Amino acid sequence: MITAETVERLNHFSADGLPVVSAYVRVPPEDTSRRQLQSSVSSLLHEIRGLVDDPSLDRSVRLSVRGDIEQIEGMAAEGSWRPQAVALFSCSGRGFFEQVTLPRSL
Repeated sequence: MITAETVERLNHFSADGLPVVSAYVRVPPEDTSRRQLQSSVSSLLHEIRGLVDDPSLDRSVRLSVRGDIEQIEGMAAEGSWRPQAVALFSCSGRGFFEQVTLPRSL
């Protein structure tokens, strides 16, 4: 559930130069396999995987993005999301992770 407190926390989070990875995941009905959900999340994260090895980025940025990818994939592997959709916000370099269940499917 999205609350004013959640929106406020997201809006005022300061990553101090590190990226915040956001992923919006459509969660299929419960009768769909967890493997399909993991595949969908992996496809979403494909766009940023290259950043982990990009030598033009600061090491702290690369490590933070790597941690974000691992955190999000771990959440998908758990399979504890309810059908509809979830928004994830992660900045592992600052110890920030927020999961928001969305009221509608994407």
